[in-house]
Amino acid sequence: MEDQIKVFYNSELCLEAESNKYKTGKLVLFSENVAFRASKVYVEGTIEEEYSSRDRGYIPQGDPQGGRVEHMVLIYGNAGTKWDLISAYPYVGYLSPLEESNFQIEFTDYLFDSVMFLALTAPNGYAFDSPSRGKPALKEQWQWYLDSLFTEGRHLAAFDEAMDKVNNQLGQERKLKIYIMIPNPMPQIKSFGAVDNTSSLNFSLKDSIANKEQRYKAVKWYLDQFFVCYEKANYKNIELIGFYWLQEIVDRSIPGELELLKDINSYLHARELKFSWIPYFNVDGRREYENLGCDLCIYQPNYMFGADILPTRLLETAKGAYKYRLGVEIEADISVLSTLKGREKLYDYFRAGLSYGFITEATLAYYQDIEVFSLAATSSAPEKKAVYDNLYKFKGTWEESLEARR
Repeated sequence: MEDQIKVFYNSELCLEAESNKYKTGKLVLFSENVAFRASKVYVEGTIEEEYSSRDRGYIPQGDPQGGRVEHMVLIYGNAGTKWDLISAYPYVGYLSPLEESNFQIEFTDYLFDSVMFLALTAPNGYAFDSPSRGKPALKEQWQWYLDSLFTEGRHLAAFDEAMDKVNNQLGQERKLKIYIMIPNPMPQIKSFGAVDNTSSLNFSLKDSIANKEQRYKAVKWYLDQFFVCYEKANYKNIELIGFYWLQEIVDRSIPGELELLKDINSYLHARELKFSWIPYFNVDGRREYENLGCDLCIYQPNYMFGADILPTRLLETAKGAYKYRLGVEIEADISVLSTLKGREKLYDYFRAGLSYGFITEATLAYYQDIEVFSLAATSSAPEKKAVYDNLYKFKGTWEESLEARR
């Protein structure tokens, strides 16, 4: 209980200790200079009362408030990326091993029911989220991203076609739910470009009402441009659910920031669309995302990205997600394909999902380093392919095994 650890052998107490550092984690059996086999090992423990309740506080999978999303993968369309039909396949359907299908593309099930399309960078060093990443993106770069989304055979078209093939193989008629990013109209921008017959927009005004109006005008232009292209494309197998606020914090120091978010929410709701947000760990705004104008908020643990971050971070994330009715983000960087440590960190998310219930009870988003999951799906290396297979199992059937630890 808490920091107390007790070990019993044949029902007799043989070890008692305490640890202030490791209050949650892994049970490890080992020996030095001798081979041994452990059998009939079981673990008994306690769990905090809030996690023993059947009335979980996570925003549930399939909840109408978030657009009925269950498992949503993040697809980055950064400068230099080109999502085509082949790269889209492993995300919409669970891809059978090529050697088992005579090297034909075959699916045994669906994988992600939802996709979030976003980008952090544009050509020539521009950034969509923050000036710390690059030059603040202007109208030209916002237009570039819209154009890339609707490029023939790429991005949206590729996922629409991939979903069609999966539906045909599985004999169903599902639609892939999609969210689209809204770039951050950064306050460093003094000349964004003109979106109507007036002058170039300025996002650096000190007056909150005037600044909000300038930034909102840019966002509305972006949304309206998207709607025109989307309606014209007439996709058959994807369904627009809503839009995503790319900036991972709500910066209250920006004049008109809070009013901007609420106005975006109102405009999207008038079109029966949702507004989502994925803040990083411990961001204050997660507590009041609904008051800020967001319908769906998914919480980042950021456990994957720090060597010194303990697995307790996942417990803290689960507590926060439970308390504030959030979803949870599963995170995988390229290390899951190159190192055992990286894979173990990914599987820590899975273990936490089982322990704290979000594996089946929370709306989930999946971060990846661009194409990590598709690279795993098509890899001939067993330990890499296991990442993809265990990802599929995590949707409800995953359990700890030796295979998951390779």
